[in-house]
Amino acid sequence: MKRFNSIFRFKQFHIQQTEGVFRLGTDAVLLGSWASLQTNGNAILDVGTGTGIVGFMAAQRTERHVIGIDVAPDAIRSANLNRDSNPWRQRISFHCSSVESFEPELKLDDILMNPPYFLNHTPNAIPTLNVARHGDADLPQRWLQSPAVISNPDVQIHLILPTASFVLWQRTWELLGWTLIRRQSVQGRRNGPVIRQLICLGKKGLAEQETEPKHVYEIDGARSAWYQSLTEGFYLDVDR
Repeated sequence: MKRFNSIFRFKQFHIQQTEGVFRLGTDAVLLGSWASLQTNGNAILDVGTGTGIVGFMAAQRTERHVIGIDVAPDAIRSANLNRDSNPWRQRISFHCSSVESFEPELKLDDILMNPPYFLNHTPNAIPTLNVARHGDADLPQRWLQSPAVISNPDVQIHLILPTASFVLWQRTWELLGWTLIRRQSVQGRRNGPVIRQLICLGKKGLAEQETEPKHVYEIDGARSAWYQSLTEGFYLDVDR
């Protein structure tokens, strides 16, 4: 596995980005910052871990064990490379596995999912990036009813979805008996279209009312006050 000369530094850890692994993006940072995670509790599962970024954010925010899984061997090698320099490496582990076949040894209270962006689109020419970016229309059902996901009736699932695939996921979770507990619509820039949905699902609990859409960037490209507040524990330059 070749290394890019690309290191992204956060306040308490850094990410070495490697060839053939989907690179760090705003979606991962949004999910890792927004998910409502309790400080203590059972393990956290990060599905489609890639470089490990979402799992590392969860480890920083809590005192819990974090498990990252990915079907791509290059992704697991990249995540373990980043884990070696991580201050919470003793309670982080990575496994090459799909969520459908993963059998957790620890009880899971929270599951973080950043699923493939495209469903039923033309695949990427790079096989490992194709896995990270492209899925099929059955993927929501396979993920939401996998043994690891349903192993704890009190588990909560935290997802970030492109708005285009929200309806498919919504139909699936309603069919499978999941409840929408929390939702945040996200615009790329102020006054722009909603491009992402941050979602929390559970089998128990009452649904919260959706808040008004939030935007990541101002019209001039600066980070919005909402995004700065959300990510202040991570970015070195929160005011940019």
